Amino acid sequence: MKPIIKGIRYIGIYLPVVISLFLLFFPFYWMILTSFQQKPQTYAYPPQFFLLSPTFTNYVSAFGGKPVILWIINTLYVSIATTIFAVILSSFAGYSISRFRYSGRRALSILILASQMFPPTLFIVPYYVVMNRLGLINTHFGLAMTYSSFSIPLCVWMMKGFFDSVPREIEDAAAIDGCNRIQILFRIVFPVSLSGIVATALFSFMVAWQEFMFARTLLTTMAKWTGAVGIASLRGEYEIYWNDVMAAAVVFCLPAIVVFLILERYLVAGLSGGAVKG
Repeated sequence: MKPIIKGIRYIGIYLPVVISLFLLFFPFYWMILTSFQQKPQTYAYPPQFFLLSPTFTNYVSAFGGKPVILWIINTLYVSIATTIFAVILSSFAGYSISRFRYSGRRALSILILASQMFPPTLFIVPYYVVMNRLGLINTHFGLAMTYSSFSIPLCVWMMKGFFDSVPREIEDAAAIDGCNRIQILFRIVFPVSLSGIVATALFSFMVAWQEFMFARTLLTTMAKWTGAVGIASLRGEYEIYWNDVMAAAVVFCLPAIVVFLILERYLVAGLSGGAVKG
């Protein structure tokens, strides 16, 4: 009886995990599969779930007809700029809310959080008007500033949570040793909160990397497009070239995966790990 109960318990634990992983990774599998398929295989019925005769024609077609590499470089530039803006501003703002007590602090915190309650589509026209008056339409800098304004509020709360977890005694000890507030920040608080900074950076990077709506609105020429906008343009007058779209999408996903793999080890570093650095 015990082995049966134990087996049921394992099924109850692992079956939802397996189903969740399947639902998570199947779209990626289908994307890669379609990128290597020939067109008749893509539209075959019943669908072909395995790669029978792989071809690189789709990659040649996607990258030969459109400037996909340029779009990826544009996306990388905008995403890195957004990440830098968001991490710097949210780190100082989060530390301010976490450590200092001043008039309007609570109202400011609620206002920052409340800004996330509105749908992004509500701000397309206002952002377009503002960027047009600033002369930032069709510029990557203007797009990065737009993305930063959406990332920073949540990043501020993320960094505040990490700073709240840093013991004040560490900062007091550093102050006794002669460190000023800036030195305490860069020598003590930021290293201890490294995992939080990396989490904030990843969030900001991914927000900018995958966004389509504002990029399509604010960028008006093909040479300035980001990857999301460019890949959406891979279609004909009467059909969508799914093989080319998937081939471009596979390559478009690679830089984001590389960035995540590089920064992933810092996410699990923990708060105490940074406190013991010399």
